[in-house]
Amino acid sequence: MGKIDKILIAGVAAAVLILFVWTEWDNHRDKIVVSSKSAGIAQTAQFFRSFVVSASTTQIVTDKGTFLADGTFQLIKGDELFIEKRASGKRYICDHNNGTCNELE
Repeated sequence: MGKIDKILIAGVAAAVLILFVWTEWDNHRDKIVVSSKSAGIAQTAQFFRSFVVSASTTQIVTDKGTFLADGTFQLIKGDELFIEKRASGKRYICDHNNGTCNELE
């Protein structure tokens, strides 16, 4: 194995390590709640599946407004929902009573 091959392998290994550390750091920051405010009392939720891109969205209606969340969101009518801002900058809608949080679109 030549000197160039070793340098190339070391460079790829370093890039993979940096990507791993960056991803783990972002995952850690995504768990830290920076702020939380009431999104209102849950009324209804409607699930939409996109067939163009394998993604889904849930439209959540509260007494304070309508929100779109990624994925499926199990709603318990009458529960108070919260909008949480995380250290990663992402925003989530959460039902603390059933431990559900989904990222807002």
